[in-house]
Amino acid sequence: MGNKVLIDILKCYNERENKTPLVHFITNFVTMNDVANACLYMGGKPVMAHWEQEINEITSAAHSLVLNLGTPDEARIDAIKKAARIAEAKDIPVILDPVGIHVFSVRLDLARYLLENRQVNVLKGNYSEVMAFLNMKSNFIGIDSLEEGFKRDVIEKIKEFSEINKLYIVITGKEDYVFYKDNAVRITNGTPLLSKITGSGCILSAILGTLCAKGNKKDIFSLCVMGTLINSIAGEKAQDKIKKSHEGFHTFKNYYLDELSLVNDDDILSRGRVFYV
Repeated sequence: MGNKVLIDILKCYNERENKTPLVHFITNFVTMNDVANACLYMGGKPVMAHWEQEINEITSAAHSLVLNLGTPDEARIDAIKKAARIAEAKDIPVILDPVGIHVFSVRLDLARYLLENRQVNVLKGNYSEVMAFLNMKSNFIGIDSLEEGFKRDVIEKIKEFSEINKLYIVITGKEDYVFYKDNAVRITNGTPLLSKITGSGCILSAILGTLCAKGNKKDIFSLCVMGTLINSIAGEKAQDKIKKSHEGFHTFKNYYLDELSLVNDDDILSRGRVFYV
């Protein structure tokens, strides 16, 4: 994809209407701190609230809602359903990270419930998680997908799924994809090191929730591409640093989190690799 398209994506990002959104997260306990920090790095204000008695006030005031299905229990499931209903009623964008739905049937049932009730705007998952929605098989270990690419027939099925559900879909892996109806792009930035740390997918959901806040809905496709680029390029820059210093995965994660706040327009234009599919 040419430089002009990256310039257009940057324009949407830099001119977005809501640059300091309040983002309500109901997310897993494993990565909650990283998720909150990622939202702050993108200019947002995170609220990490999952107690059902607080949901009405917090979701109603939020500019976006990010739902992560990791570490569920009955109370969190009830909170997720309640927050999604409020967000739908108030036209607040909802980002769903369906962690592990290809492994755990209770999570898949919850994710399908949210989609069937039109309570999701952006779906962010790995290949295996998205294939679970399509009732298609994939290779995985635990919640991690082992798939590395898409065949043309799968791409067409994802486009159809997006069309039917009016859903923006971000799929992460060796290469990342962003879909909306018949529009689809492939992003070839990133590093395998992101799969060696906990939370890079949750962090991307936080970035998407911050960028795709209420007030920015007309630009959600471009902002999903931009958010995915920021996440992947931050990983690349962190990898460059540990190669020079011969440091390990823990240091890589610290560099990656640091770079999230440092990715700039020049990085997007010089490093961004985005292609129509």
